Amino acid sequence: MWSEWKSKSLGEILGSLIRAWWHSLETPNPWPDELDIAVRAPDAITVCHHCTTPCDLPVWFCPACGAAIGPYNNVMEYINIFSVGEALRSRVGPEAHFTPFRTIAYVAVGLAEYTVFAPLYFIRLYRNFQRLKHRQNEGPNRASDATSEPAPGAASSAHEG
Repeated sequence: MWSEWKSKSLGEILGSLIRAWWHSLETPNPWPDELDIAVRAPDAITVCHHCTTPCDLPVWFCPACGAAIGPYNNVMEYINIFSVGEALRSRVGPEAHFTPFRTIAYVAVGLAEYTVFAPLYFIRLYRNFQRLKHRQNEGPNRASDATSEPAPGAASSAHEG
């Protein structure tokens, strides 16, 4: 070990130690073996990742929701456009969930994919963010208004006017 200090740089020594450590790690398998075998079986049924509808392969899009589900969608140039479009549309849809990292990632991908039309995408992204924020702020107030009792005299003053 000490002879290495004389003949190698610190970066080389640390690099070899980190590589040795990295290769000694075991890859964890989160799934039970029987589930892994069932998923890889030739008679396994493919389901849509978006709506869990069973789909017979070969098919490029889910017949129920239209999501891109083909086995090679991300490596085929023409089909990849639909996968990226589906991912970008998910941020301007009603079920969007915004986090700082996701927002930065969608801005970067929007710039890369849309270039000239990126401002239009950013406007929709911002409007959807504001709409969802407004809906979250409005949510508890609507529930409390519906359950609260009218103030005494409020009903009588409304009928008198």
